[in-house]
Amino acid sequence: AKWLLSQPGRAGDPGVLTALARLIVEPPAKSVEEKRSERPSAKGRPSGDSFVMAALHVAFCAVGIVVSYVLWGYMQERIMTQPYATGELFRSSKFLVFANRALALLVAYAAREAQRAQGACVSHTAPLYQFSFSSVSNILSSVSQYEALRYISFPTQVLAKSCK
Repeated sequence: AKWLLSQPGRAGDPGVLTALARLIVEPPAKSVEEKRSERPSAKGRPSGDSFVMAALHVAFCAVGIVVSYVLWGYMQERIMTQPYATGELFRSSKFLVFANRALALLVAYAAREAQRAQGACVSHTAPLYQFSFSSVSNILSSVSQYEALRYISFPTQVLAKSCK
């Protein structure tokens, strides 16, 4: 992508390929300070917010995360270890990772559009290629995690991962 942008005659080219390369390689034009100044301030919050309400909100979010994680682990183990009506086990852990990432992409897009509709600044500050390293390692670890469920249970897997 950097090579494509360095080619003569590409500076003013409005082509799709050039636009995609710029999105991946170049950071956005606005600085972080400019973006921070555009964000809505905390002054717009209702004055009735209290410590108790904030604590309840954090507790609700924490319970939601734990419940989601437990359900996700249960479904993950069930998909990989329980035979279907035909007697076969699910074979493609790569498809499960793909389906998981596709759904996550749709949810992230919906969240981004919801934030954008509220007037929030949702642009990124780093070129997209810088996210690729953690993205690839996350995908590889997810495939390995699904494959490991063929041999050990989900709680055992979580305990082993937490001990590293």
